[in-house]
Amino acid sequence: LQRVVRRLYWSARRLTWLSRRLPRAGYQLLRRAAGFSWKISLGDGPPSEAQYRLGPDIAAAGPRAEAVLAASSRVDSAVGELTEVVIVDEPEAAEGISAGRRIAIVVLSQSDPRASVPAFDAERLNPVGWATDHRGHAVALGTPDHLPRTKRVRRTVSIDARSTCRRAHHVVDTAAYHTDAPARAGALAALAAVGAVVHIADKDAELHHCLGSELYGLMADETILTAGQHQREAFSVAMRRAALRDHSLRARVRQLLAPTGLCGPALPTVSILLATRRPDRVTAAIDAVASQTYPRFELMLALHGDGFDRPGIDRRLLGLDRPARVLEVPEHLPLGTVLNEAASASSGSLLTKFDDDDMYGPEHLWDLVLTHEYSQAPLVGKGAEFVYLENSDITLHRWRGAGERYVTTQSIAGGALMITRPCFDAVMGWRPIPRSVDQALIADVVGGGHRVYRTHGMGYVLIRHGGGHTWKAEDEYFLAQAHETRAGCDFAFAGVA
Repeated sequence: LQRVVRRLYWSARRLTWLSRRLPRAGYQLLRRAAGFSWKISLGDGPPSEAQYRLGPDIAAAGPRAEAVLAASSRVDSAVGELTEVVIVDEPEAAEGISAGRRIAIVVLSQSDPRASVPAFDAERLNPVGWATDHRGHAVALGTPDHLPRTKRVRRTVSIDARSTCRRAHHVVDTAAYHTDAPARAGALAALAAVGAVVHIADKDAELHHCLGSELYGLMADETILTAGQHQREAFSVAMRRAALRDHSLRARVRQLLAPTGLCGPALPTVSILLATRRPDRVTAAIDAVASQTYPRFELMLALHGDGFDRPGIDRRLLGLDRPARVLEVPEHLPLGTVLNEAASASSGSLLTKFDDDDMYGPEHLWDLVLTHEYSQAPLVGKGAEFVYLENSDITLHRWRGAGERYVTTQSIAGGALMITRPCFDAVMGWRPIPRSVDQALIADVVGGGHRVYRTHGMGYVLIRHGGGHTWKAEDEYFLAQAHETRAGCDFAFAGVA
């Protein structure tokens, strides 16, 4: 028996050794052959350039301008016949470029400081595969001698070793590791995009302007140094959201083209489908929609049955400051049919579903839109990781570490999914059934050969109030799955302001 155990042990060690030395492409083929969904996203090593269009034909004239959009293969270094926009470092470089032609000139030295930061390709640098577990230690992006004594760490890592950086508890950085503030901001934003938790060890006003107040404030927060597992994940989620929103290729082109009037990669319009048969919850549901910071959405409110205060609802929608439409649907129709009618009346390229009894953080729509962009999956969503049990008065966190994955199981919450309209049409929408409509939709998407991606669970809380749920489950079912619990209704614990 000992001989068999020893042989198995050394066979396993050899397989591990071989797998670490297989070329990445070969490893990817093996994973696919074994039936696993796999996507290389960290971008360790030499960068590859993004191939997708960014809008008008752009030329970059000057070293800084070239660095800003170096992640794209669609940006030329010379002005051609089809060039519509030229990005230059200084005003002097623009002289003579547009003589006799209508070419928009963007001068980086006269633009928002973020416009000078090298952008990253979100389809390559993203949090796919991010795990809550970490190695328990911090790393620095250079020699510890440049760090304050109170923040020195023993381990150093290359700026390109992003997989190592995101497995560390946090990454410590200082200006001495970079050539200038824009280059530093670009490197740190790329680290944040893959999920690494970054801490800035020095105060830098120029870096503040380059990163933006949100991302800089997160990275300068001293509580990162002692963050527990839950708080570390909250930092990672907030940083990756800010980085993906402000420093991706598409975001950078939108910033550069804003003064020119030319159209870059537009943010998609989201249609929020909100079906309710509970008059007492309509106001709170509209408030959750109104709290969203994403700038392009419309609300399709389907009143399922009678007893609603239609004049009061109309008055509340006037203050929404977003397009909204109310549909009055007979009570006898099944929920799937109600949602399909709301979808038919909508105009957004992305459809998402809000439940009237769940809680949504203000960044919820942004999370789903950004997830759709970097995952390129036609259906994305959050799992019901955070649950408030009204009868037990407990907020709990379950399924920790199950996010940022392509999934084939029905592990996405129905109240937190988003689907593209072409995919929705391809699977013929929701089935005309009274319950489990969302899980049936996910099953149809997977069965149709489409990819499904589950992002982090922050910013969404499933509320169990004990009555009127289409999914029946006792409190004990959720408590048995909990990794962590909080007494009372603790929405901040779940990232809901």
